[in-house]
This record gives sequence, C-alpha cells and structure tokens, in this order.
Amino acid sequence: MSLSSIKDGLQKPISGIQRFVGRLSEGVMRRGDRGGLGLQILSGAVLLGLLILTLRSGGESGPQISKLWLFLSVGIAAIGFAASFLLRKFTRRTAERPKLVVGIFWCLSLASLTAWLPSSVVEAQLAAESFRASGQPPTTGAYTAQRLLVTGLLLSVPFVSIIYFRLSLMDRYVIHSFLSPFTFCLGSLISIFIVWDLTDNGSHFADKPFSLVVGFYLVQMPSLIMFIMPIVVLLASLSAVSRLSKFNELISMIGAGRSILRLLMPLFGMGLYFSFICLVLKFEWAPNSEGYKEALLSDSTAAARKNSANTDVWAEQRWMHVNQSAKRSWFVGNIPYDLSRDMAKVTIWEVTDDYQPKILWKAERARWTPAKDDDQESVWTLDQVTIYEWKPDRIPRIRKEDQIVMHGWDETPWKVLSSAQNPTYLGMSGLSAFLRANAGQDAALRAPFSTHWWYLFANPASCFIMVLVAAPLGIVYSRKGAMSGVTGAIIIFALMYLLDGTLLSMGQINSLPSFLAAWGTNIVIGTIGLILLWYRSQNRDVKSWRTWFARAT
Repeated sequence: MSLSSIKDGLQKPISGIQRFVGRLSEGVMRRGDRGGLGLQILSGAVLLGLLILTLRSGGESGPQISKLWLFLSVGIAAIGFAASFLLRKFTRRTAERPKLVVGIFWCLSLASLTAWLPSSVVEAQLAAESFRASGQPPTTGAYTAQRLLVTGLLLSVPFVSIIYFRLSLMDRYVIHSFLSPFTFCLGSLISIFIVWDLTDNGSHFADKPFSLVVGFYLVQMPSLIMFIMPIVVLLASLSAVSRLSKFNELISMIGAGRSILRLLMPLFGMGLYFSFICLVLKFEWAPNSEGYKEALLSDSTAAARKNSANTDVWAEQRWMHVNQSAKRSWFVGNIPYDLSRDMAKVTIWEVTDDYQPKILWKAERARWTPAKDDDQESVWTLDQVTIYEWKPDRIPRIRKEDQIVMHGWDETPWKVLSSAQNPTYLGMSGLSAFLRANAGQDAALRAPFSTHWWYLFANPASCFIMVLVAAPLGIVYSRKGAMSGVTGAIIIFALMYLLDGTLLSMGQINSLPSFLAAWGTNIVIGTIGLILLWYRSQNRDVKSWRTWFARAT
C-alpha cells in the first residue's frame, strides 16, 4: 500500500464524516431527532464494537469468565439497539419517550461496563504479578480509583439524561445551543489532526495494512481529545452565548425574570461534566497513549524483538541511576525489555559519606530475585564480577568472583529504570509508584513527577475554566462588541497556554511548588473569568485597557 493511496483513502472518508457530523448535529440540535437516528447510530456503534471485541477474544487464549461477560454485554447492547427503533412511535411530547431514551442509555452504559470491568480486573491482576517480578511498588489505590472513575463515567450517561429531561425548556435550549457547535468543532479538529498527522507519519504506513493505520489513530484519541477539548469548549461556549445575544434571545430570557448567572448554569454544568470526562481520560489513558503511539510507529523488527525470548535483545543501552540515600550509582550497559530478566554490563559504584570511592562492582550480568514472603528479603546476584575496594590508603584492591549475592540493597530493576522515565507519559499509577519508591530522594528528582501528579487533576479542570471565561465574553448587547469577545477569548486562550508551559517548566526544575505549578494557570484564568462574569452579572461593560492604564497613571 503506497503513501498516496493511504492519503486518498482517508481524506475522502474524513471529509464525508465531517460534513455528516455537521449536518447531523445541526439537524438534531435545531429540528429535533424525532426518529431517534442519533441514538440508533450510537447504539449501533456500541453493539458493533462489542461484537468485534467478542469475535477477537474468541480466537485468543484468556480467562473464560471475561468472554462470558463479553457475550452478556453484546446481548444488553442488542436490546438497546432494538429499543432505539421504537422511538419513531413516540413524538417528543409523549411522556413515554424520555423514559425510553433513558432506558436505551442504561442498556448502552451497562453493556459497556459489563464488557470493560471484568477484563480490567483481570488486567490489574496480571499487572500486579508483572510489577512484583520487576520490583515496581504496588499501586492498588490508583487502579481502584481508575475503575471507579470509568464506572462513574459510564453510569453517568443515563443519570445525565434523566437530569436533562427534568430541566426547563429554556435550559434545554441553552444546552442545544452549546452542543451543536461543540460537536462540529470536535469532529472538525479531529479530522484536521488526522490529515495533518498522516502527512507527517505517512511514510511509516507505506507497507502496513489499513487496520494498523486505523488502530494507530484510535490509540491517540485520548491524548488528542485532552489536547483539543479546552479550545472546543471555549469555541462552543462562545458561539452559544454569542448566538443568544445576536438574536436578542438573551435579552428575552432576562426579561422573563432570569439572571445572567441562572441562564449560564447549563453551560457551567456542561463544563463540569466535560472536565470529569477529561479527568477519566487523563488519569491513565491519555498519558499512556503517547507511549503506545511510539510502539506502533516502531519498526516491525523492534516489535518482534520486544516479544522475543532472546535475552541478548535489549530495550535500552547505557542507562544511569543514582541512589542518593545509599550513596550508590548504577551504570547499566543493557536493559532487557522484560525487567525480570538479567541486566548486562552493569557497573555499581558506592561512595562514602564524604563522597570518596568506597567499592566498585563490575559485573557481566546482574539479576534481581524478589522476596517470596515477608520473612525473606530480595537479593541481587552479580555474575562474573570484578571488585575494586578502596582502603584508607586510597589504593584499590582488585579481586574477581564468579558470583556474589548482595543483601540489603533497596534498588529494584524498575527503580533503576524509573529514574529516566518521562513523567509526561505516566498516568496516576506510574507517577504514584515513582513518588512512593523515591520518597527519600532529593526534591529536585521528585519535582517533575510531583508536578505532573497534580497536573493530572488541574488539566481537566481547564474545560470548566474555559466556560467561565467564554460565557461572559460572549454576552454582547450591540454589534459593535461582537468581535471584542472573540478577540478577548483568543488572547486569554493564548495566555493560558503560555502560563501553562511556563509554570510547568518551573515546577519541573523545582523553582515553584508542584501544586502552584500545576494549578497556577487555572487560578489566574479562573480569576479573570470570575471578574468578567461579575461585570456581566451587574450589566456592566468591562473597562478597556486604556481606561485601566489612564487610572493607574
């Protein structure tokens, strides 16, 4: 398959999907989905995805209990898909229609949860065994929190639909005004990214099957959604409020007795809900997707090596780890893909309290044996070792041993490797494991990981902050001020990304507390949004920069 054929094959479907999403969202949001086409497409997509997972699991070896849950999830999704065709019999004013819609969402949510939760538990158990073999600290709390978040997200869909049907007609209209540009912007930006990224990475897919190309971009969806979600929410909020102001609908709503804050409550609720969605993605999936992307882009021979049982195939070479508390430094020539295997060309240097040479081990192979129970301790075994030991006269004594066993060392293969990990690509489990394993290390070593730990919670909150900023900027009472809101939103968004990168960099070099480095941008932009919202709630225009400058001088 040539590069040009891949581009031609993807660009046309992407353009068609973009036009279809725009027309569908406009039709659903403005004229109403009387026939239930949107739910039919959604339920059909869920059913198709579960069928594909079930068929793929049929030919793989794995726990039978997970396969049984997959079959059950397909049955539940089929019920929801069949029920979606009954919507044509009910008009929007029929009282039974909301109950049927909520029931369909319950079927889809329970089907997704039934398929995901058992497999997630099995994967967590397998991961725990792998962590024990490599010495990675257990992160049971992080895995439990992730399962609770994903479960809450899946079950939140029917609950949100219940809340929606209990809202007033005016609140639903505001939500419709938001969701239409939101759907269009989200689909458009995803399509633009795929076309742009295909141009950049198309050479990697010249001889790859089309299914691999599709999988490559599906894997990137969590990180991509996290990247574009703030700007999508900003544009959708600004478009919704500007439209209400342009056609004097906002003035009519205020004349009906509602305040600005009450009118914007549906948008604030949407901002909180999308922040929750981003939190679920950011917790594990979005950071790890970049690592999966690199794995999919790697050469097929490298992929074969990763799965090979040959111990002479290495993941990394020339790795360094410093254990400051034990005054011990590791220089590892070759690190295997499977950390339970032997390391090769290992040099370990231990110094005294005044940083003078004490002893050096130079081994051909080094392996770590975890303790089997609490009464035993983990040990390191060094093979073909040359030992350099410094006496008080500062002259090293050299001897060789075929094998020695070292007791009392707190390093593990994972700990040796973790010191060079990129915290940007680690989720909650990886960051928590590193911070726990390096609790006694220098603050400068822990700063990047601690900053990104807080950033896991701060980054999703930016969706709500964008609504807080865009909503007051979109409120205009004259055509003259229409572009000022757009200009202000662009400036504030650029300021957000500038502050975000600057503060994170300062937190990673330990020149700013981790909490402030992660949350500082939200605090600054959120304060600006609250000030703008206060002015609009008091029916006052925000003073221009010239006015503030003249008053200051």
